[in-house]
Amino acid sequence: MKRKNILIYSLKGGVGKTSIAANLALTLGYSIISNEPYSFIDKVLPSQKCLKLVPGQDLPPAKAIKDQGVIFDFGGHLDERVIDAIKMSNLVIVPIIDTDDVNIQPFLGTLMEIGKVTKNIAIILNRMSVDECKEMQKALKRAGYNYPTFEIKKSKVFNEVLKTKNSVREIVEQGGLKKYMYEKVSIQFDKIVNFIEEKFGN
Repeated sequence: MKRKNILIYSLKGGVGKTSIAANLALTLGYSIISNEPYSFIDKVLPSQKCLKLVPGQDLPPAKAIKDQGVIFDFGGHLDERVIDAIKMSNLVIVPIIDTDDVNIQPFLGTLMEIGKVTKNIAIILNRMSVDECKEMQKALKRAGYNYPTFEIKKSKVFNEVLKTKNSVREIVEQGGLKKYMYEKVSIQFDKIVNFIEEKFGN
């Protein structure tokens, strides 16, 4: 089965991209490549499923990861490695966590720069309230961006993902209190997974 490559990227740190990448990788059975040497991703995935690049280290060749199902968990300046990852990816996911100018400006800058390379972009409104999501949707519309947009509510379930090495879906399937606490987040993530599978195939 041919699998797709996904880039989760933000110019600004602290937007939850690694938590999103980890849960998508666990749900889809994908591997992760991170450009952050101190990422916690190797605490979630087995060593054969994750690669943490050191500064100056090249990406694996495109042929080596084509159809393998790789999630690039990248942050920082839009350098040559990031551009290569965009070109290797079927979809670029850009998260944002707040609606203040400190977050919106880097976020819109990220969309603008990525849009020069690909239009296969999706947005995750991460850890936002209902009102903040509405405000962000309006801001995106004013800026002329009509990319698919998904919401992920703030939740402690990502601590559970790190601790148990299970996806949000697997944690919820255990039932009981965990289902009650985390089911909404699981449904939100399932919308993203369904979008990926329907649009790009798994």
